[in-house]
Amino acid sequence: MNKILGNIASIMSGCFLSEGADGNLLYLKVRDFTGNYIHQGDLRPSVFASEKTERFLLKDEDLLFAAKGNANFCYCYKESVGRAVASNAFFVIRVQDKTVLPEYVCCYMNQPTILNSLRIQARGTGIQLIGKDVLEKLLIPIPPMEVQQRICEYDKLRRKETELLEQIAQKKQDISGLQLMNMINMYEYGK
Repeated sequence: MNKILGNIASIMSGCFLSEGADGNLLYLKVRDFTGNYIHQGDLRPSVFASEKTERFLLKDEDLLFAAKGNANFCYCYKESVGRAVASNAFFVIRVQDKTVLPEYVCCYMNQPTILNSLRIQARGTGIQLIGKDVLEKLLIPIPPMEVQQRICEYDKLRRKETELLEQIAQKKQDISGLQLMNMINMYEYGK
């Protein structure tokens, strides 16, 4: 079965706020995420909750879709990250259909072919923007719930593998650098 995103979710823009040195809310921006869509853990609250931010507060499993520029991705927000609002570089997608897992929608939207098809429909001459109307019309195949869960679990494992491989590559590079410095030191000090 296929469903149109606009029929299973509400979509709203993030907000524009001025940040400060402190605050009681996280203000999530595109730069707070890594290339493989895993949230960076060094965030600090930089805005204060107010009447203005109340309607923008993120809920567990809200999807953040980075719609501006070329670094498009979807992220499934978890409350464990901390109370937060999203910047206006994001669309906040709140899945309301109980037969659809938000994480599944996120996984689907992060597929390169889907991101490319959305980019083709982007507007703007300088900074490209994938519009809300484009997202609302996105057709999503909806398998049974147990299949959605398996797809989400596979995607988590795939992302974890990528993260571990990057860590291994960095460790290898560090070790090689140390070996080179040892060789240089041996030559310099005649050992």
